[in-house]
Amino acid sequence: MSIFCSLLAIVGCSVSSSESANQSPMIIVRYQGDPLANVRVQLHDSESGPVVAAAISDQAGQARFKQLPPPGGPQYFVSVESISDGGWILDSKLGNSATSGLSIPSFDSTSQQPHELDLPPSAVRLLTRKKR
Repeated sequence: MSIFCSLLAIVGCSVSSSESANQSPMIIVRYQGDPLANVRVQLHDSESGPVVAAAISDQAGQARFKQLPPPGGPQYFVSVESISDGGWILDSKLGNSATSGLSIPSFDSTSQQPHELDLPPSAVRLLTRKKR
């Protein structure tokens, strides 16, 4: 009986930890409608404030935040940086929350819906020139 209880406790813990990972606040980063991977997404309480949370987008464009402080206002200001050398780079003005022009609403503690962050049309620059 004690073995069964121990197994149940272990299985219960692993299920709840995976559920909590799936419930962490998330932003989906998109460029021209497609998900964009390898982007460091940083949240700020004000346009010139320090980073209060950061996450990196995966292949599906999903940047999951492990911990967020209580929101300081109705929105977060966002800065983004590319961390990939995959032949592209993000516009440098997007790396500063004061010049990026990007923001998202604060996360609602009762809703687990992801926020979508659509980068502007000129956000991505190719690092290699196309052959003519």
